[in-house]
Amino acid sequence: MSHFISLREAKILIGRYDSEKGQILKNEYAEVNVLPISEKFERAAFDTLLAKEGCAGLRFYFGMLADLRVTLIAVAIDEKGNDILAVRTGEIDQDTVLDDIVEKGQSCPPFCHPSELL
Repeated sequence: MSHFISLREAKILIGRYDSEKGQILKNEYAEVNVLPISEKFERAAFDTLLAKEGCAGLRFYFGMLADLRVTLIAVAIDEKGNDILAVRTGEIDQDTVLDDIVEKGQSCPPFCHPSELL
């Protein structure tokens, strides 16, 4: 299965999302940009996930910050689709920050770059 699409299709999908996202929210949420247009991450974070032993891909979850803005969370997955998380062994406290889970990207808005093509 190919995950690649054309620039035209990407623009159509992103444009539709941007123009319609207000329709899926109650008015009070539509005005505070809870649904971002994009989110930027540094490559090193994904290189770390992809280097995990047994990593066959990445899974992205949607999360919500305290101010109600939606954010992306990424984890490595194995060939069976299981999340690869050290905390699953029970030896590590769930509050310990490890290099197993990626978040804290820069959402647009407010961090939009004028050179974004899409």
